[in-house]
Amino acid sequence: MFHPAPTVSQSTAVAYSHKLPQLISLVNRRLLDRPDLAMLIGSNPTSVMLGNHENHGRFLASWFQVAQTGLLRQTMRWAVDSYSNRGFAAAYFTVELEAWIEAITEQIEEPARSELVALYRWMLDQLAEPEQNPAQDDETVSGPLVWTEEQEKLLSFLLAGDHRAALALTREQLNRQAALSAIYLDLLQPVLYQVGLLWQQGRISVAHEHLATSIVLRIMASLYEHFPQTDRVKGKFVIASPTGEQHEIGARMIADLLELDGWQVLYMGANTPVEDLINLLIAEKPLALGLSVTMSYNLGQLADTLARIRSVESLAGLRILAGGHALQSLEQTPDWLQAVDALPRDAAGLLRVADSWSVS
Repeated sequence: MFHPAPTVSQSTAVAYSHKLPQLISLVNRRLLDRPDLAMLIGSNPTSVMLGNHENHGRFLASWFQVAQTGLLRQTMRWAVDSYSNRGFAAAYFTVELEAWIEAITEQIEEPARSELVALYRWMLDQLAEPEQNPAQDDETVSGPLVWTEEQEKLLSFLLAGDHRAALALTREQLNRQAALSAIYLDLLQPVLYQVGLLWQQGRISVAHEHLATSIVLRIMASLYEHFPQTDRVKGKFVIASPTGEQHEIGARMIADLLELDGWQVLYMGANTPVEDLINLLIAEKPLALGLSVTMSYNLGQLADTLARIRSVESLAGLRILAGGHALQSLEQTPDWLQAVDALPRDAAGLLRVADSWSVS
């Protein structure tokens, strides 16, 4: 039977975030000291397990900003699937959550302790329940239902690390007069989604995923130079990702498409410190800012970034839009997202919104 996750007060969320480094350290120590560790994590190096503990804590600290049961269940299922496919034993996930409960009991005072323990016991109950609605990957969505020959070829080239063949394939699309948006969104993007899904299923390594990503970035840089540059008369647009967000291809695609559409784009890339972003916004005085967040454990950083920007009086007129897979995973729009002017769900919608803001 479905039961919503227990509610957690704001003061409890603050206590959890404040103690998070100590909690992670205690969980790590408890797992590393177990004599059955090799059975729990299989042939994986301990760094993979430690990374999971770090990501778990970051995600939950961000989840408190939205407190949506569906997102928590989905992310738990993604984590279980991903690490199980890499050889982690089913018992590991129970042991891990029990270690979090022990760490919380040791580090956090009442009444926050009881609220957090109740939430973690709810998570333990979810592990015992059969999966009813298979969750989509927290980092990716599934690839297209019908694959084209070009997508199949590109995927094979990326996984083989064949940059030249992948570039030649995309240049063939140019020769057929394909728009850059079509190459980005109908070819590169769905293939990258499939790469992420293959990683989740344990069928490729992190190294293969990174290799595919680096090849796509090289392809994008090469393709962009083949398109005529338009006069940038629509205004200045900053594109960035909040602190901690390492995924940048989606934001890079949007930056390129905005620039070809007549915007002067300042692209700040991934993992942008909020202080540096604010200083740039004050100095450059752009018409609009686009923020991209892929991983749900970065939603808290997005909320903080928005609050910090909206607190700066000189930026009161700045238009802000936000997008990315993490936002599409939300069941409802949290109150803090009222700080943005638009939440486009795809690139076409973003370009339409941007066009309505342009000064030309």
